[in-house]
Amino acid sequence: MARSSATTPLAAGAVVEGLNETLRALRGIDKEANNAVRNEVQKIANMFAAEIAAAGRSRSKRDAFVAESVRGTRERTPVVKIGAARRMPVSRAGQGTRASDLMFGMEFGARQNGPNGWRFPPRTPQLGRGNEGYWIYPTARRQHERAVKMWANALEKVAREWTK
Repeated sequence: MARSSATTPLAAGAVVEGLNETLRALRGIDKEANNAVRNEVQKIANMFAAEIAAAGRSRSKRDAFVAESVRGTRERTPVVKIGAARRMPVSRAGQGTRASDLMFGMEFGARQNGPNGWRFPPRTPQLGRGNEGYWIYPTARRQHERAVKMWANALEKVAREWTK
């Protein structure tokens, strides 16, 4: 059954050694330390969300509309969410398209026009089991190593503060 949502969770291929063990350990810390972890990680997620949004704003009007929906979240790992229920303003009669409806077509392109006559850029080249992408995934792939290092540093910082 398809889940209707304004945001679509995706994994950009990030691989972190020892992630499950780290998340398990974070479940065992007290509430204040957990909040400190989430606050530090949110700063990282917001920074990367801003970089992804900047990449989208430099493209077409529809890409810029989707880029407005990019935001970091307050999780234990850096998470960036993209998509929103807000509708794009249109000059013709009827409602505009939601950012979440445009996201995949604007990121990966399409072989043909989408539903309701939506036009998307040409399909991006294949990369691994998926497609390369135009601005979201390439930016996320470039950020991967730095995000993992910053996340590890944030966890170490909180660990030093809370184990005194």
